[in-house]
Amino acid sequence: MFVYQFAMAKVIGVFCVLKNQNFTKEDKKMSANQILKDYHLLAGIHTISIQTPEPLIVPENYKSVVSSISQNKEKNPTNSIKLNLNKLGPNISTYSEFQDALTELMESVGCDNYIITRADLKFDMFDSEDYQKFSKLNRFLISMLASAYSVRNSYKTMQLFSQKQLSVAIKNKYMECENYDKEAQSHGHDEAACRLEVRSKALHVKDLWHEFMEHWFARWDKAFACYGQTYRKYNQELICIYRNGKDAFPKEFLSLTDFLIKYQNCIFCKEQMVELIEMTGEVENPDVRVKNHKTRYGCEFFGEKDIQAAISEIKRATTQYFNP
Repeated sequence: MFVYQFAMAKVIGVFCVLKNQNFTKEDKKMSANQILKDYHLLAGIHTISIQTPEPLIVPENYKSVVSSISQNKEKNPTNSIKLNLNKLGPNISTYSEFQDALTELMESVGCDNYIITRADLKFDMFDSEDYQKFSKLNRFLISMLASAYSVRNSYKTMQLFSQKQLSVAIKNKYMECENYDKEAQSHGHDEAACRLEVRSKALHVKDLWHEFMEHWFARWDKAFACYGQTYRKYNQELICIYRNGKDAFPKEFLSLTDFLIKYQNCIFCKEQMVELIEMTGEVENPDVRVKNHKTRYGCEFFGEKDIQAAISEIKRATTQYFNP
């Protein structure tokens, strides 16, 4: 009887261990899906550049918001000023408040003949883990914009010693988009930890509503239409890296699996990894290989619905700022 009870206890114990192990795996799946659920942005205009033919003499109480003043002394001389009105205080949380602050500043300068030539809209997150947590998602969003508008000036920056990514950015004549580690950039002095920023250039406006509520919404829609084009553009580069590196010496990676792990931040979805593995011609069943790879090594994938949800959050945050 004692032996039977002991044996049953062992069986129940093993069952409980297995049940707990399964629960842990489910927990890991949920935490991966949680990434998009935690993608919450707070929008606000960061800096603007203004151009005017009138002379600019900034009162002492506004000098803290001015980062630069310059003069163009060509045939039709103009003065330019770069402003960050948020330095007036923490109360500018809506576009109407921004407009009031800008009007008050320009009246104090004695200038009403001006245009806004550049404006930067920031999307902030505040947890110290947010930059790393959302860096891959934001990189894909920025990459889709680059594909949609054939942006050539695209880059990322790394911390020299730690090799931590600090920013990813694209720039052309009319727009920029950057995701950067705000906590690192401000040395912890800014309350934001992660910032996604869109910048409109070559403007000739006084009101920014249409630029960010219409033009940038259209840009994100065009970017989303380039979902497949974007990951295939990455694959074209990745297959070259793989073919050139697999027989290189010194060794860059030991195997296809090693390569996929090394470049996982450039592989954004399941379809992309399947197509990339197919391009190597080394695997009989790429779908099974991808399934096994994700189970063993946990590569983060974003489907079209995930990207659509992220863009919807960008639009929601923009709308909250411009139409609270």
